[in-house]
Amino acid sequence: MFRPTRLLAVALAALVLAACSSPQERATALLKKELSAAGYSDAQVLVVGAENDQVQVVYTAKARNSSESSDEKRKIKELVWNVYPHKLTKITVQALSNDTLIAGSDEADAEEMQSLSGDRPPQVQHAPGRLDARATEVLAFLAGVVFAAVAAVAARPILRRPAASPAGAAATPAGGATSLPGWTPSAGRPEVRRPGATEPGRDHPSRS
Repeated sequence: MFRPTRLLAVALAALVLAACSSPQERATALLKKELSAAGYSDAQVLVVGAENDQVQVVYTAKARNSSESSDEKRKIKELVWNVYPHKLTKITVQALSNDTLIAGSDEADAEEMQSLSGDRPPQVQHAPGRLDARATEVLAFLAGVVFAAVAAVAARPILRRPAASPAGAAATPAGGATSLPGWTPSAGRPEVRRPGATEPGRDHPSRS
């Protein structure tokens, strides 16, 4: 079972990682995943521009000639246009073969892409920096875990405080001796009785 301090450290680390993962990084990861599913697992994605609204893709060409390479570039531009979940103003695609650039860069701005592929899907047109609902839920959950861990750590000193002495403890005589019910020690030196001793005049009546 996790100790509160360990739980707090884990929750704080997770919260920091979640906060450091920006919407832009998640968008780039999503785009690379879609490119990999389309057969371009080694594609490199770079996001540039004042508002991170320009995407550059560099991939290894599978085409055998320039016309096929042009078709590949067009497919990649369409994929970026339909998948990248932020505003887009420009797409640049470069094909490499043995680390050599094939037929230069293929570029298209937003107007050209809209003419070529039509309007973008509504779910990918929100502005950069906006958190999706799932990310917000994760951050809220982690914040709750951190709050609970902090509360548990703060409560530990209170739970460890010694209990107060009962009211009856004040009646204990000085020296630590306790009184037996129905018997009061005489003043001065307390009477010491051995086990089996009898009281004079009680167990053996006096002789006349």
